[in-house]
Amino acid sequence: MFTAAPELISVYFYHNRSFAFEPNLSMTWIGYAAFLFDTISLPLPASFGDPVRFADAPPPTSVLLDNIMPPAINQKVLLRCFSVKSNLTSFFATRILVAALEKLAVALRMHDPTSSRNRDPKWSEAARRLVDALCQRIPDMKEVVRCYRSIPAENSLHKTLASRLLRLYYKVIPQVALAANFDVSPLFVDVLKRLHQGEYEPGMKELSIMELESLVSIASYSPGMRWFSKIDGLGGETPFSAFTALVHLLCCGDRDTPHGHLKNALADVAIENQLVSSAAGLRPLLGALRCVVDRFGPGDMGPVWSFLDNCISRCAASPIKYLDQMESRTAEMELESPHRLSSLLTLAFVEQLPYATSEGEQKRIKQLARFLSLYFSACSVWEGDHLLLRALHRNAGLDLTSNKAELACLGDADDVDALRAAEPLVDGDEVMSRAVNQDSSALSESSLQELLYVPCLDGGDTATLTKWNSKSAEDLVDDGWVVGLVRLLLSEHTNIRKEALTSILKVAARVKDSSHEEKTQIWLLLSELAESSKAQVGSGPVPSAFVAFTMHALEVLRSPLHPLYKKINSFLTRSPVWSLEKLPLAHDIFHGEPSEDDKYYSELAWLLGYLLDSLRTTFDLSVFHKKKWLEKIFALGSNPYLRAGLRTRMLRIVYRATCIEAGSTTLVTRFGVLGWLDAQRAACRATGEAVAYEGLMRRAWETCDQERVTAWSNGGIEKLVGRLVGRRSASP
Repeated sequence: MFTAAPELISVYFYHNRSFAFEPNLSMTWIGYAAFLFDTISLPLPASFGDPVRFADAPPPTSVLLDNIMPPAINQKVLLRCFSVKSNLTSFFATRILVAALEKLAVALRMHDPTSSRNRDPKWSEAARRLVDALCQRIPDMKEVVRCYRSIPAENSLHKTLASRLLRLYYKVIPQVALAANFDVSPLFVDVLKRLHQGEYEPGMKELSIMELESLVSIASYSPGMRWFSKIDGLGGETPFSAFTALVHLLCCGDRDTPHGHLKNALADVAIENQLVSSAAGLRPLLGALRCVVDRFGPGDMGPVWSFLDNCISRCAASPIKYLDQMESRTAEMELESPHRLSSLLTLAFVEQLPYATSEGEQKRIKQLARFLSLYFSACSVWEGDHLLLRALHRNAGLDLTSNKAELACLGDADDVDALRAAEPLVDGDEVMSRAVNQDSSALSESSLQELLYVPCLDGGDTATLTKWNSKSAEDLVDDGWVVGLVRLLLSEHTNIRKEALTSILKVAARVKDSSHEEKTQIWLLLSELAESSKAQVGSGPVPSAFVAFTMHALEVLRSPLHPLYKKINSFLTRSPVWSLEKLPLAHDIFHGEPSEDDKYYSELAWLLGYLLDSLRTTFDLSVFHKKKWLEKIFALGSNPYLRAGLRTRMLRIVYRATCIEAGSTTLVTRFGVLGWLDAQRAACRATGEAVAYEGLMRRAWETCDQERVTAWSNGGIEKLVGRLVGRRSASP
């Protein structure tokens, strides 16, 4: 019945409120757990039940939420399941959460702007409401981490499932996961050591590898993860870095075991640290290592692994050094930029080879020669045979010849055949996914909107004014009622803004008199918002920055472990009133030191989200203009290590500015946005990213006052856009 009519799930639990899921290790409770798991596991109907065409409006959030997480399961019940000493209750709760988050991911994909819905913001708003509502029913990340740590090591199935749940937190609801300040490094190292040292019962090693893959995926989200630091106790005489140890696992482990997530995460780390090219990924390196392992055996590869780990560590520690070497070699050979070698690891191999062969045994040198022969052939196959690669191959050959070893010819037929045979084993999903995602054609307006459009903050629901008074202080803060009142300050109606301001002051007083853990900070935040907005509510909506800062700061104050918790508290004690022409706290985050060394990008992500919500009207754009925030954002784009997610947030701010009246004209004439976008397009290597910059350039040109811009630039902007169109027309 639930499969045929999934909307009845909500009705069933609504009329069966006596259905209790309090943890009680009995056959009845286990039956309830199995029933709830099977209910959650039921697939959502395609297109929310309308396979012919998508509905005009999203399904009710409450109905869809009950379909994903039935009302019988709430945060308190799940916490009790985790706190009971029996591992079985924790296992069932973990399994239910995994199924719920996987189903949430499917629902969010259905909410993505596609087809004819992509211009309607109500789908994005519905997706945001769904995520917020589900986050109220599931435990915080720290509780899941505590549960994972408490699981005995011998309970491999439970630990693997819990690690999968942690990965889903990062993948599906990253706003919850990143706020937990979870350091995965110790857990990651423990599992890695067990895999290198321990003996497993049949089937247990595969579970540990799956657990490791989940932890590696989590570690890839953390900019503070030390991938290239040495780890002792991995079973060898020489300590290896975590990155090399994982490569060793990929090449020397059981080849029947899938390593999809592990390959993807390692490839992303290698590309981010400029070890390998984004086009080929780890294919040349893994292919060469696989072939060498087949030749010499996994137990006789010590010299190769030591050489590889040394080169990787040096390349990751000093990428600028090898970039300079590439520049000098390219200049000496009078090569143009398209012929530059994209993999810095090859330069490190050639540089360190003389030291590795100077005092080595003949057997060691032959192993290195065989590895480098295969590696250079792999590079010629997957990265392209160019002059610089040949020059480096020649230099390596001379070093080996002086030590009575030979390097095979570049592109040797036997080596290429061996690499081709190993290709299915090393051709990770990351290469295929990048090939699929790389779009060589220009983005359409709808595709650009799908990528960069985020709905603006609106005036909220006026029903909040009548409903908030019946809620407790904890519910007002935790269930979003405070945020609803704050958003009403953006209303176009004066009476609604004034009533919202009065309600905010009453809420602040109620919170101050409550037992809420962060009552003083929240009272101070709301009081300063009210005091700063008091002079503005009578003449028009308050500045969007006030509302955006309050909403984002409230989330931080609810989580004392958030990296910005200290900065926000310091800001709130600085002044009782915020300036109308400044963005609260933004200067301190952008120009100040991060609260912790590895939290810079986390703070930056929070700031960019806050800035996006602060840009809504022409007044907001004027504040950005006067305080030079757009120039600062453009300067941020020159950071070569900025992650793709942060670049997307940055481009969303630019896109938002083009949606404001006269915003594109201001961007072009005051900030030179077209020149900046063109420079970013020329500097990026990924084709998909380049077309996004081009699409944004077209958007800025099409929405600006073209006559004024043409006169201002003396025809230069028109020529720039013309070259862009001509280049696209000429491309195949």
